[in-house]
Amino acid sequence: MVMLPTSLVRARARKGRIVPVFASQDDEGLASLIIDEFMKAYSSRERKGILIDRIRELEYGSDYRLVRGFYTILERRCVFKRIDTPVHPILLRREVFKESSRRGYALTDGERRSIMDEVASRLKIDRALVEEMMWSDLEENLIMQEFRPISPEELVGEYNLALIQGMLLNCTRMECSVSQGIEWKVLLRDVKRLGLMYMLDEHRSMVDKHKHEHHPPSSIVCMIDGPASIFKLTDRYGVAMARLLPTLLKAGEWWFRAWIVRKGMGVGSRRVYELEFSSKDAREMGIALMPSRIEGYTDEEKELPSTSKVYDSSIEERFATLFNQYGTGWRLVREPEPIVVSGQAFIPDFVLEKYGKKIYVEIVGFWTKDYIERKVQKLIQMNKSRGMDKDGEMILLVNKELVCSEPIHMEHLSRFARLVMYDGKKIPMKQIIAHLKSIEDEITAEHVSDDALMNDVKEYIKGLNHGRIISIKKVAERFNITYDAVLSIITSIVESGELPNHEMVMNEFLIARDVLEGIKRDVGIHERLVDACKVMEGYGVPEEYYTSLLSILGYTIVWRDIDINNAVIVKVYDDKDKDKDDSSL
Repeated sequence: MVMLPTSLVRARARKGRIVPVFASQDDEGLASLIIDEFMKAYSSRERKGILIDRIRELEYGSDYRLVRGFYTILERRCVFKRIDTPVHPILLRREVFKESSRRGYALTDGERRSIMDEVASRLKIDRALVEEMMWSDLEENLIMQEFRPISPEELVGEYNLALIQGMLLNCTRMECSVSQGIEWKVLLRDVKRLGLMYMLDEHRSMVDKHKHEHHPPSSIVCMIDGPASIFKLTDRYGVAMARLLPTLLKAGEWWFRAWIVRKGMGVGSRRVYELEFSSKDAREMGIALMPSRIEGYTDEEKELPSTSKVYDSSIEERFATLFNQYGTGWRLVREPEPIVVSGQAFIPDFVLEKYGKKIYVEIVGFWTKDYIERKVQKLIQMNKSRGMDKDGEMILLVNKELVCSEPIHMEHLSRFARLVMYDGKKIPMKQIIAHLKSIEDEITAEHVSDDALMNDVKEYIKGLNHGRIISIKKVAERFNITYDAVLSIITSIVESGELPNHEMVMNEFLIARDVLEGIKRDVGIHERLVDACKVMEGYGVPEEYYTSLLSILGYTIVWRDIDINNAVIVKVYDDKDKDKDDSSL
């Protein structure tokens, strides 16, 4: 990815605002000339120094920063290599300097040729090649071996993108916005992938306050902190902010505002300028931007779905993999839509859904103190606005090694969220599962205490299939209530005698006794498992209950090999023994 160095950035600053001087259609002629020079150098395999000299000649009639900017972009599309030599230039120079040192400094051309002859003879190479090979590894002597040409229009577009990215290298803070949900997910994915510190907020009050002409395309604005509060790795952080730009520009509608540090008039002085630009501005000005052509950002990424398996961090991937292995029945959704409440916005890493309940999960890595304070305040306000007074509406996984807040911040968090500390790569999943189980117990209690709901479920059960085979799981899914709530209702119905002549099987389904007797009778005349399964299928028993029902009837399955057609059922106890084992019903 090409970013223009600060020395090549063209911009105009006035009254605290800074405006990039973009390349336009008028500059496509110059772009075409420079591309032609690269094509000529490639076709004739010229030395890089010769190409640079020809490009410098074009600076006399144009802005040298624009010419050098075009050159910088095209140079990244080339591969320069030294010529193939029988002796490496470094070794050749070493031999020449060694011989010169032995003889003394060469003061005449004859002495110089004598040194070259001696070295050529010693290395068994042609003397005429010694001087050519000696400096062939220097930058200006490299030969263009590859060149990936682009059109003048594309060069102008890539230049404009590199220009903005070059300005963002000295960015202290940035705000940006896109229009669609999927674009938000892609943008925030890259924000987190690049390790940037961000917050989300609504823009309306901010825009009214500052009275800006530009308007973000969404009600949400992503505010990204700059490197000023990190104290180290500021260059890398500035590059990370600039690398976010291609992702932003791929959106249908986009907007950003950045605060750029530039040198002031005084010695050593610095001043902060505001840069603001949008997709609307680009269209009105006829500015071409080519984010898809930048290395590392492909066209496919523009439409990357939120269900992508590419995770923002390894800890997120471990959490998702480990959680799904537990089979809790909670649906795990990555990067859900933004939560906006009373002017606040928040996008957690995951949301867990079950029975209409949503539990948000946020994985906390490195945060500066100021970042934590603002994040905590936003979470508190969000929870108060949404009436999330009880623990468990949000789970925060905090890395013990990377927490940089004071204890009071953690106390604030624990008032409204389940705080789970993890150490390195170890996620205490059992603690999380136990917490979700306690939430399910609360949900079950709420369902059971809802008389109207319970009456609806009871009437549905009594009328379902004439009460012959009733699946607890299907009833729970039908009403989106907990399994235990349905089990509690069915148990009360059976105990009250409202469904006579029915039996509960393995706490999984309710079955009429005459159906059970019919299955027992018809299964008893078969030996093969597949025949027994056909019998149960004929009585309307769900397939997932075949094994449980055979067990309750006193059968076990004997597998002779992996072929189900060869499996048989064997009676292990008589019907009279069944009554002795009340735990099975």
